[in-house]
Amino acid sequence: FLMEQIRSTIDKFNSNSQQKIIWHNLKDDLNTIDTIPQRPNEINIYMYKSGNIVEQTKQKELGYEEIDNNGNWYVLLDEAHKGSGITEEQKRQKFFSIISRNGYLFNFSATLTQPEDIRTTVFNFNLPEFLKKGYGKNLYLAQQQALAFRNDFSANDKRKIVLQSLIYLVLVKKIKEEIKNKTNIENYHNPLLVTFVNTVQTDDSDLEIFFQYLRQISSGKFTANDLKDAKKDIIKELEDNPEFVFGSDPVTNEPAKILFNSNIKKIINGIKKQDIFQNVFNSPTKGSWEWSTIHGIDDELVFQHKGANEPFAVIHIGSSGIDKWKEKLADWKLPFGGEIQDTKSYFEQASEDKNSVNILMGSQKFHEGWDTNRPNVMIFINIGGEDAKKYVIQAIGRGVRIRPITNLESGRKRMIYLHRDQNSDAQQIIKNGVDWSEINYIETLFILGTKRKNLQSILDFQKLTKEEQVEIKLE
Repeated sequence: FLMEQIRSTIDKFNSNSQQKIIWHNLKDDLNTIDTIPQRPNEINIYMYKSGNIVEQTKQKELGYEEIDNNGNWYVLLDEAHKGSGITEEQKRQKFFSIISRNGYLFNFSATLTQPEDIRTTVFNFNLPEFLKKGYGKNLYLAQQQALAFRNDFSANDKRKIVLQSLIYLVLVKKIKEEIKNKTNIENYHNPLLVTFVNTVQTDDSDLEIFFQYLRQISSGKFTANDLKDAKKDIIKELEDNPEFVFGSDPVTNEPAKILFNSNIKKIINGIKKQDIFQNVFNSPTKGSWEWSTIHGIDDELVFQHKGANEPFAVIHIGSSGIDKWKEKLADWKLPFGGEIQDTKSYFEQASEDKNSVNILMGSQKFHEGWDTNRPNVMIFINIGGEDAKKYVIQAIGRGVRIRPITNLESGRKRMIYLHRDQNSDAQQIIKNGVDWSEINYIETLFILGTKRKNLQSILDFQKLTKEEQVEIKLE
């Protein structure tokens, strides 16, 4: 998917420039490196998945010595610090250093975790710095933990954490609607909930537990008191723990906090069962679901409420996992309309603001490589710890993107920055009576997790930036 994005960017560049970039597949066109003509106004580049650069050439993999080119490469690596372990990752980094020994190595990422990578970083623009500059949503890490997913908690506890994640989503969706009603300016995104789980295939997998309690809520199997208690906990959370994970207030330079006032409290208390059915499941009433596959796409399942006209959720996992899920759903009634005759994945379409999907469920399939402004709620179930550093930060990186004013390409900053820059649309939105607290919520990514301490430690690690002198020997 990332390679497709790069090729698409190249095509955009070529359509607006006299100079053209000609891209080649490194493995397929390896024998052209020395023979391809260098025409005026053309730049030839070779692309390949960095994870396939290894010690010895195999079917899909390329041995670094075979592509050595006397070390005369200019190598650009995007998120190339991958591998099944630290040792493999460190070895691959040495391959890239070798083939660029007489050229240049540019390695960029917001999620470097190895000391060698951090020490040699020329410019730090990681997640905390990115957000401090006003780019992207604020991060709010909820104190409540989804401990309900552990075996020693009751069914009501498990359903409650799912219900709370939906309330956060409905809250932001209602605020988005209020902002829309107060101004004629196209602004913000269609809020989305993204669920990351540790296990997806087993009978008691994290994904299935979340899925089953989501079904219960959709069927109306929760009481008015259940909803009241969940809202009460969220209100207490926002009142008692207002600080964002990163950042400072651009006006006061004090730690940034979520704005909780009577208006927000009123919106939360006003959320009813019908609001959850409508804003989450795209239906005015409770009810069961139907499911479908997509023609030609073997790693997605699409779900639609029987009272709705459009899908509301997508499971996006590996094809083998999808086959297991088809078996689980075999006793359901026929899917809506059978197989969807659509050549585009619903996961990719979910990135679009006008898409009806409100929930994405999955694991490592969508923690990187897709670009959207939509996520406002993320829930991490049984994910955390040392091995999850990159995973969690990259996943959160999928949710922080923002674009307050839809038709303003350069306005990918939070509203307060656009307003201070005297952007006319931003100032008009405020003049139309939009409350800063409302803006604050739609510009926030709410994070819930079963291992909150682990998530906190991962985010705290991102704050640690040290300036160190490094001796680099050139031989």
